[in-house]
Amino acid sequence: MLESLRAAIALNFFMAMAKLKLFLDICIFILRIYVCHILAVGTSNLFVKKLLPAIGIPVPTGISLIIQLLFEIGLALLLYRFLLNRNAQTALSPDFYRVNAQKLLKAAGIGFLYIFSVLFLLWIVSDNKAIYINPDLRLTLIANGLIIGTRGSLIEELLYRGYYQQFITNRAGPAIAIVSSGLVFGLTHMAGLEDTGHIIAVCSGTAAHGMFYGVIAYYFKSFWYSAVLHYLWNSVFFLDWVYGSCAEPSGEYLFRTYIYCNNPFDLPTTPYLDPYLSIFISVLFSLAVIGYFEKGTKWKAFLSIRGNRP
Repeated sequence: MLESLRAAIALNFFMAMAKLKLFLDICIFILRIYVCHILAVGTSNLFVKKLLPAIGIPVPTGISLIIQLLFEIGLALLLYRFLLNRNAQTALSPDFYRVNAQKLLKAAGIGFLYIFSVLFLLWIVSDNKAIYINPDLRLTLIANGLIIGTRGSLIEELLYRGYYQQFITNRAGPAIAIVSSGLVFGLTHMAGLEDTGHIIAVCSGTAAHGMFYGVIAYYFKSFWYSAVLHYLWNSVFFLDWVYGSCAEPSGEYLFRTYIYCNNPFDLPTTPYLDPYLSIFISVLFSLAVIGYFEKGTKWKAFLSIRGNRP
């Protein structure tokens, strides 16, 4: 009896230590990912916006955005070797280099449906349902918008759904990896925000989006497909093509609608959607995608504590 008790205590102790080690590994990896993100983005901004002008090299907006994109991706790949676990299976697997055209189209289709659902809910309760098309649209505006959308989505998906999520999936299972990557992704967007309500709105809504991106990356087996969704979302809501300021409308837009102005779903003090709407849509789409891929399995693969991607 005493030996059995000792064995049980020892087993529980080792299990607790294993969980503690896993928790510490995750925390350390989160810190490394965050440092990678800050160094890559900060260094590119310093190089393009400070260093080049200081030495008298003028850089047009479109060219500077391309330089920043390439700079950030290059730094993220370089920092991977020094700051992240070199032995971890991450985005730098065969999936990193291959993109399936059929999957890409499916991801884009989900992205359009995802965005349309948000716009449709806003449109239902909006007083102003008009759509304004810009008659003086310039090609440079479209090009710059495309580059900005690519820059934001690609670097973040590489780090959070590529490196981080795959690392945690191989150690703690997909559910923990997807939820934690979304939370970390949301918290990284609090930089520069001062108002508590604004911070909560931005971080919670962004975390919900991040979890949905994680679901797509997991089941489509690459961060490239979540990057498509991320890119489409950024293009519509944050590039001022469609979703601009209600107080100070910009003349540079692709087409403009003000369905979000004075809308019950919107936060009047910020240019961001109400987090409850983002959370609702993200959870709804996440459950739909998980249910589709896990049908007949009772979500065993998704809820497994450890395991590889399907």
